[in-house]
Amino acid sequence: MSENLGERNNRKADVLFNQIKSGDQKALEVLFAIYFPRLNDFARNVVKDDVISQDIVQDIFVKVWENRAKIESINIEAYLFRLVRNRCIDNIKHLKVVNNRMQEIQISSRYEELYRIDFVGNEPYVLIEQELKFKIEETVRNLLNVAGKFLY
Repeated sequence: MSENLGERNNRKADVLFNQIKSGDQKALEVLFAIYFPRLNDFARNVVKDDVISQDIVQDIFVKVWENRAKIESINIEAYLFRLVRNRCIDNIKHLKVVNNRMQEIQISSRYEELYRIDFVGNEPYVLIEQELKFKIEETVRNLLNVAGKFLY
């Protein structure tokens, strides 16, 4: 009986996808309502972040809508899960790049601290440390903003 239910759901999803391909936005909303919880759980298990997982799944549905005419007849459920998986992998790779860049910045800032200490003279070290910490955080925020525009 569970196979029949699964088959019925797949057929319903296929019908919805055909409606989406013909421009039916309401069908997209129904498909979203059906699959969002499962896709979001899947993405959250991979990226370990509720907000990012929701963004990934929402973005996937936007991409499906934008590319609906180009998408061939497929198993829509498998296709959606594959899209989410790939976007999660892209997100993890992106975070790795950002973390590596952050480490490079921290290392270079240590050298900058030593250089500044040599030239600052009597300025308390705490002020220098606070300023550098602020600059590092600002640079990382800027990197995340710029990278986020290209990733999503």
